[in-house]
Amino acid sequence: MDEKDQAEIYDLYESVGWIAYTKNPDRLWRAFANSQYMTEKNNQGEIVALIRWVTDQATVVLIQDLLVHPDYQRKGLGKKLMQRALAEIKSYGQLQIEVLTDDEETTVSFYKSLGFRSVNDGGMISLVQDTRY
Repeated sequence: MDEKDQAEIYDLYESVGWIAYTKNPDRLWRAFANSQYMTEKNNQGEIVALIRWVTDQATVVLIQDLLVHPDYQRKGLGKKLMQRALAEIKSYGQLQIEVLTDDEETTVSFYKSLGFRSVNDGGMISLVQDTRY
């Protein structure tokens, strides 16, 4: 990742208010170095959306971040990016793909439209320990 991409990705996180990531840029770039990601660019070649995931490429994938700049939201970029990422992820073979997201109707509907379901629907529970704050 070059400096231009870093600056645009940093600005993208800021634009959607994800300051837990931008308050420690070194940690953000370490996360990217240990993750896989894809971006979408506008006509000027600027990064306006990204998806980032973590995987062992054998059993599990955690989709960690899906961001679309506010000026480009509700235009299909998130769905397009998710579909591209899912195609790549599914090439690893059969595995469990997980997303941890806000419990908001539009967000949940978005992921359900792409084939995701709540862990509650499968008689499971998801637990998290967040030490970032």
